[in-house]
Parts: sequence; structure tokens; C-alpha cells
Amino acid sequence: MGQAPEQTLEQFDIGSKKLAKLGTVFVSLAGGEPLLRPDVVEIARLVSRYHVTFLTTNGWDMTPELARDLYRAKLWGVSISLDYADPARHDRRRGKPGRRAGSGVNWRSGRLRPGRRRRRCAICGPAPDGPGSAST
Repeated sequence: MGQAPEQTLEQFDIGSKKLAKLGTVFVSLAGGEPLLRPDVVEIARLVSRYHVTFLTTNGWDMTPELARDLYRAKLWGVSISLDYADPARHDRRRGKPGRRAGSGVNWRSGRLRPGRRRRRCAICGPAPDGPGSAST
């Protein structure tokens, strides 16, 4: 991935405990692309033992199965970054035709999974008119 070594699961667990002792409530798994880590579900599970855990992603690698596994790991929410509400414009800007963010899940519904516990999927991005404004 990058030049610095990735944190181990043990380091995520230790860091989560330390943050909890400091009174931290919310933790966001972001930076780079968290879904590139094959152990992202276990990371979410470890961090969620102590915190309300959120994940920010471009959504390209999200699948219904992964969304379900993250939900079961007690992930509180997901933010998917979109450049344009129009899929074709979004894909052109990202240079990835057919890779609309969150294409593997029903992102318009804003729900990771139906159920009583409502965890939300925020869609962060621009209005149909261009970058920088709020979207769906």
C-alpha cells in the first residue's frame, strides 16, 4: 500500500483501548481506502468494541456481502464519496468507467441493511451541478 507499514490488528486493538480511556466516542476508519485491507471487517469489529465506528470509502469494493459483514462487526455507518450524482460524470471524473461508488450496494436507500437498528450510509458528494456541493 504505502511506504509505512500498515497497523496490525493488535495495534488497532491497543489504540482503540487507549482512545476509549481518553473518552473518545466516535472513530472513523478513513484515509487512503480502508476497503483495500482484507482485514477491514476485523478492524471494524475491534474498534467497535469501544467506539461508535464509521467508515469512509470510495465504495468501489463494496459488495452486499461486505456490507453485511461490516454491519455484523457493529460498524455504525458508512460514508461513500461521490464526485457527481450522475454516474457517468462521476465515473469520468474518477477515470474508472462502470465503477460508480457503492455500485455493489443500494446506496440510494441510505441503509446498510434493513432492520430495527438503523445504521446509516451517508452519501457525501456534490449536487448534480458539480463538485463541492451536497448530494443525495
